[in-house]
Amino acid sequence: LETWAAREADGQLDWQKLFASSAPQQPAPKEPTNSPAKPWQVLLKDVQLRDYQVHLADRVPTDEVAVNVGPLNLDLHDFDSLNGAPFTLKLDTGLGKQGRVQASGEVSLAPVAARMKVSTQDIDLRIAQAYISPLIRLELRSGMLDSDLDVQLTGTEPLAMTVSGRAEVDQLHTLDTLKERDFVKWQHLTLTGLEYRHGDRLDIERVQLQQPYARFMINEDRTTNIDDLLIPQPAQPAEPVRAGKPADAETPLGIRIGAVDIDNGSANFADFSLTPNFATAVQQLNGRIGTIDNRQAKPARIDIQGKVDRYAPVTISGALNPFDPMASLDITTSFKRVELTTLTPYSGKFAGYRIRKGRLNLDLHYLITKGQLKAENKLLVEQLQLGDKVDSPDAVDLPLRLAIALLKDSEGKIAIELPVSGDLNSPQFSVMPIVWQTLRNLMVRAAQAPFKFIGGLVSGGGSQDLSTVSFRPGSDELSTEAQAALMKLATALKERPTLRLEIEGTSAQASDGPLIAQQRLEREYQSTYYKMAQRRGDKVPATAAEMQVPEDDKPPMLEAIYRTRLKGQPPAEWQQLDSKARADKLREAVLKSWASNNALLRQLGQARAGSIKDFLVDKGQLADERVYFIDAALGQAEKDGRIITPLHLDAE
Repeated sequence: LETWAAREADGQLDWQKLFASSAPQQPAPKEPTNSPAKPWQVLLKDVQLRDYQVHLADRVPTDEVAVNVGPLNLDLHDFDSLNGAPFTLKLDTGLGKQGRVQASGEVSLAPVAARMKVSTQDIDLRIAQAYISPLIRLELRSGMLDSDLDVQLTGTEPLAMTVSGRAEVDQLHTLDTLKERDFVKWQHLTLTGLEYRHGDRLDIERVQLQQPYARFMINEDRTTNIDDLLIPQPAQPAEPVRAGKPADAETPLGIRIGAVDIDNGSANFADFSLTPNFATAVQQLNGRIGTIDNRQAKPARIDIQGKVDRYAPVTISGALNPFDPMASLDITTSFKRVELTTLTPYSGKFAGYRIRKGRLNLDLHYLITKGQLKAENKLLVEQLQLGDKVDSPDAVDLPLRLAIALLKDSEGKIAIELPVSGDLNSPQFSVMPIVWQTLRNLMVRAAQAPFKFIGGLVSGGGSQDLSTVSFRPGSDELSTEAQAALMKLATALKERPTLRLEIEGTSAQASDGPLIAQQRLEREYQSTYYKMAQRRGDKVPATAAEMQVPEDDKPPMLEAIYRTRLKGQPPAEWQQLDSKARADKLREAVLKSWASNNALLRQLGQARAGSIKDFLVDKGQLADERVYFIDAALGQAEKDGRIITPLHLDAE
C-alpha cells in the first residue's frame, strides 16, 4: 500500500474532509422492536502489513512539512472494535531518509489508552524547523534523535500521558539567522532518567553534553542575543474560567534537571554593557551544573573549568537560577593570562594612556540580588607597558609610568581591584574609581630565584621547582610530570623573550650504568642477529631494532660480543664451567665494561638534554635559538635512583 495524508492549513486532516457528509443525515424512522439494535463488531485476530509507504504533509506551518514513512511493517493481534479487550500492536518503520521508529505494546479504544515501548534511531530533527521558525530566529542545520521510551496514555479528553526513558541527540547545530553565526551546537547529548507528565512537569535526572558550544552576548542595553532571537508572539485571548476553577489555576510546566555534565565544551562570550567591551572565547570546558528546578527558588550550583583562547585557564563556579537570573545570581569567574590590549579603551578613559603590551589575570565575582548588581573584579597585570597618552577628564592625576614601576612586585605583577555596582534596571551603572594597591618589596628577587620568578607567570608555577628535570635511570624519556613542568616553563619563557635557557645534560654511573649496559647488549644481539639473517637471505625488517632475537641464539653471539668488546679471549678457567654459568660470566663482564663507559654515559646525558629541548620547541613552541646545551656532566643519583638534569637561565 502507498498512501498520502495531509493536515490542511485549517488543522483538519484531508481524509476527514474526504469522508465528511455534505448534508446532515435525517434520522431513519424508528420501527417497533423488542430489543435495541446491535452495533457492528469487527474482530481482527492477526493482521500483518508489510512494506507500506505513507506520505504525510503538514500545511499548518508557513512552510509545509513533508515526511515519508516507510517501509512500514505493522502487526496487530486481537483487535475488537467493541473493545472487549486491549489489542497488541507492533510497529517497525523507516522515517525520512534514514530514521527508524519501533513501537510495541497494548492499546485500548474505549476509553482510549495505550502502554507502549517506543524506540527511535537517527530521526532527522530538521523536520522541526517549520515549527521553530515562528518562535525564534534560528536555523536548525543538523541533529539526529535516538531514544528508548516507555509511553503510557491514559486519556485523550483531556490528554493524559507520561513518557519515561532516555534520549540522545547527536550532531545538533543551530545558526543565529540574524548574525549568521553559530548559536548552540553539540556533538552528543544524552538525557537519562527522563520522565514527562503532560501538562504537569518534565524531569531529567542527568544531561550529558559532549563538545557543546554556545554563543552568549550582553548588549549595550543589557539585553542579550537570546532576547534578539526570540520573536514576539501575539497575546493569547484569555480562556473562560471553568466552573469551580480559579482563573490563576493554570501553572507553567514544571522543569527539573538533576545535573548537567559538560565534556570538552566551548563558548563565545561578550559583554558590550561594560566599558571597555569585554569579549572572549572559551574552549575545553568541563564541569557540572547542579539541580535546576523552575518551581523552586533555589539556584543551581555551577562548577566548570576551561581555557580561554586555547591556553588561558578559566574557572566558573557559583550559583544561578537560569529561569530568573535577574532575581538571584552569584557567579565567580577566573581568567588567566588574557591579553591586556583589549582593555585599551578602559585604560584610556581612567588612566589616560593606551596599553601597548601586557597580560591580565582576571577574577570576577558577580552578585545579583533582585536586580541589584554588586561585582568584585580583581585584576592581576603582568608585563604592563603603557602606550600613547590619551586626553580624558576621568583620568587619574598621577605619574602613572613611575607608579607602575613602583607597583610591580618582584614577579613583575600589579594588583588592581575594580568594584562595580548598580541597578540592572537602570540605563547606567555607577562605577567606583580604580584603587591602586601599593607594592611592597621593590628589591629584585628574580636574580636570587629566577625560576620561581618566571614560574609565577603561569598558573601553578610559582611554588613548583622548574629549575630541574628528573629522569628514570637509563632513560631519556620525559615523565608526565616533567612534561607539565616544561610546558609551564615554555609559557613563562615566552613571556620573557630576553631570557635564554641552558640545559646541562646529566647522567649518573651508579643508576644509569647498569641499564645503559643492558640496553647496549640487547642492541648488539639485534645487530648480530640482523646480519646473520641477511647472510642467510632471510626477510628482515627495516632496522635491526625491530628484530626479535631468540633466547637460544644469544649464548653463541655473546662469545663474539665478549671478544669484540673486551678485545680478547675469555679466561681459560671459564672453559670448565657449564654453558649457563659460562654465559653468565660472559654477560657480566660485557655489562661491566659498558656500565663504566664514560662515552655511553655522556651520550645519555646529551640525549636527556635533547629530549628537553625537543619538547620545549615542538610542544612548547619555544624558539630553538633560545635553548642552549651545556657540556654533559656526570652527577650523582637521588636516593630513589632518579637523575636530576639542571636548567640554567641567562640573559641575551
